[in-house]
Amino acid sequence: MIDFFKMADIFRFQMPRRFVFGNGAIESIRDEVQMIFGKNKKIMIVTDKGVVNAGLIDDAVKSLEKAGYSTVIFDEVIPEPPVSIVLKGTDIARSEKVDLIFGFGGGSPIDSAKAISVMVPYEGEIHDYLGEYRIKKPG
Repeated sequence: MIDFFKMADIFRFQMPRRFVFGNGAIESIRDEVQMIFGKNKKIMIVTDKGVVNAGLIDDAVKSLEKAGYSTVIFDEVIPEPPVSIVLKGTDIARSEKVDLIFGFGGGSPIDSAKAISVMVPYEGEIHDYLGEYRIKKPG
């Protein structure tokens, strides 16, 4: 049982979005993007200033840019982010015409990335889309 969960293992979880996590998982980011979405995409990385200042996204950005992807960093996520953070990220994603959105970090960046992704194709307020069956287009 001790050998079942090693921190060196990389795990993939998809339901309906795909999550890749574990030590060294960042090294597969370029391959994940190419496999799922193809080439020549513009990618927004949604994270927080702590992650950026610690240099944790540097390898991801280098790997993606080396493969020909352009990146936009949105690092304004805070714990328990207000709707205004999601709307600001949505505005940036729209103006930059990003093709993909990655949440990089803990729960707040991941949740913010999901909300930004859902809001990009829609107009109006985020509150307009609360509840079942209100979101018709994928993020």
